[in-house]
Amino acid sequence: MQNERYRERGLLPIWSDRTVDWETRRRQLLEILQREEYGFFPCEADEISFAEDAPANFCAGKVSRSRVEVTARFGEAAFRFPFWISVPKTEGPHPFFVYIAFSDAPVDHYLPLEEITDRGFAVLNFCYNDVVVDGTHAPAGNAHYDNRIFDILYGGTPIPADGCGTIAVWAWAASRVMDYACGRKDLDLSRAAVLGHSRLGKTALLAGALDTRFTHVFSNNSGCSGAAITRGKAGEDIAAITKTFPYWFCKNYHAYSGRETELPFDQHFLLAAIAPRRVYVGSAREDQWADPESEFLSCCAADEVYSALGLKGFLAPDRSPKIGDVFADGHIGYHLRAGSHYLSREDWAKYMDYLEK
Repeated sequence: MQNERYRERGLLPIWSDRTVDWETRRRQLLEILQREEYGFFPCEADEISFAEDAPANFCAGKVSRSRVEVTARFGEAAFRFPFWISVPKTEGPHPFFVYIAFSDAPVDHYLPLEEITDRGFAVLNFCYNDVVVDGTHAPAGNAHYDNRIFDILYGGTPIPADGCGTIAVWAWAASRVMDYACGRKDLDLSRAAVLGHSRLGKTALLAGALDTRFTHVFSNNSGCSGAAITRGKAGEDIAAITKTFPYWFCKNYHAYSGRETELPFDQHFLLAAIAPRRVYVGSAREDQWADPESEFLSCCAADEVYSALGLKGFLAPDRSPKIGDVFADGHIGYHLRAGSHYLSREDWAKYMDYLEK
């Protein structure tokens, strides 16, 4: 029996009017989430192009790695950011992760690249600060890139109340990396994943909901305004997150500070908007600021849509999760590990297991 404790939170049903087909309803959900929380990216680029450095050997010569620069042209303005692509030299095509990273290094403490590529996965990783510096809407502070994206998008005019925050811009960048991936014959587009941790886990969910080319969406410890249900949530809430990180969201979202029960949505809408593709949420027991119970219950609530579509949605026992639990037999996956707020090798291993099956 599926867990129904989320109903005690007073959540809105996702798809109550079945005379509306799912794709229409999915677009409605995305419109609500963008208007009220993340903001709309105001326009598409006129042209996207890529400049790739010559590939080099990496990981003892087992991996081909190169640096790629994305150029997005908006009229006369050009915006650029880089990413790394690392592909095993074994026979492909390879399943792959578009990994939204905190670091601009090809490997860091969150990215055990050799372990990932040894299992046959490719990784395309970019640093969020190379797209727009975390902490400001203004052109700012990056020594290598002129982060003028908001000036380009809004022409120096004030950003409207439903204009994009930085999470929406980082999600847009993930889709530009996916543009590049679609041109590679050595990548398996039927197993194309987007992954992020913490604020970038929120970003991965939005990117995956908006871009249907991502077949798998992995959100690690994304918590408030990410995978976790907002109503009745422990730890971080809208008041705390919009006070500390107001630029992550559109201005409309700030109005719900202390008024969570008045939200015309909740985060299970975001998970459900990925249907019928696959979504997986990773939690950590000590990460009470993110609130693993609310992340788990969001998966329970999103099952409404997957089940209605005739899919195996969230297959979990009717209880709270325990450390070591992995619920990965349906289109919604979840695990709870020991420890705190972190993207660990254990998390990566579970995500790779899921993508392999």
